[in-house]
Amino acid sequence: MKIDLDPENIQVAMDMWRKATDMEIPLAPELRSHFFTRRGSILEGFVKTANNWIMLLNGCDATGDDLVTLDALRKEITVFKSWAESGIDELAKLAAEVNSGKG
Repeated sequence: MKIDLDPENIQVAMDMWRKATDMEIPLAPELRSHFFTRRGSILEGFVKTANNWIMLLNGCDATGDDLVTLDALRKEITVFKSWAESGIDELAKLAAEVNSGKG
């Protein structure tokens, strides 16, 4: 089976999701509220999505320059996943501080 993959599609999605979640792009007030109040579950969804992409791409092979592109995409997804996991960890630390009376 041959599959044509557009890495830019995944790269743009990760970039926009990250910027929206970190509120680095203009968002309507209701979207800002959504991303702020649901940050934890959004980040968890990103980790799941990244894991699925990684699993899918680990089953793929490429040749020539496409191999370099595929490897680079895998690394970008891993970085995206790490960013989301770090965000989840930060939220857990904040919650622990608030619950212990330090926050």
